[in-house]
Amino acid sequence: MKAIGLTAFGGPEVLVVPAESVVRVPAGATGIEAATLPMNGLTARMALDLLELPAGATVAVTGAAGAVGGYAVQLAKADGFRVIADAGPKDEQLVYDVGADVVLPRGVPGDGTKEGGRRRRRTRRHRGRRRARRPRGT
Repeated sequence: MKAIGLTAFGGPEVLVVPAESVVRVPAGATGIEAATLPMNGLTARMALDLLELPAGATVAVTGAAGAVGGYAVQLAKADGFRVIADAGPKDEQLVYDVGADVVLPRGVPGDGTKEGGRRRRRTRRHRGRRRARRPRGT
């Protein structure tokens, strides 16, 4: 069985844990991909738990096609919530497939925003400044 783990010292160690504390790495997943699964799922689970919503409540999920958003949609549906999500045109079917009841378009073409983003305005404070750029190749 392939398993992934982290240690406090960054190196591999032998570790004994209860069987219910481990899961198999999904077939075909790299170690890096497998390591992200628990964090994304737990983030979505904790967010939903913190809301303390009553059964049948409606939840809005932005970024539903992303890693955390996708888990949030699935977990909210499993909890019995109605899910309204947003998605770009290419991700709309994916968001329906993971369980959203309603998928709203993200951004409106021609309104001056990037898809899903807010309209950017340069204030006096920011005029003349340029965004730092990453060196090529990174």
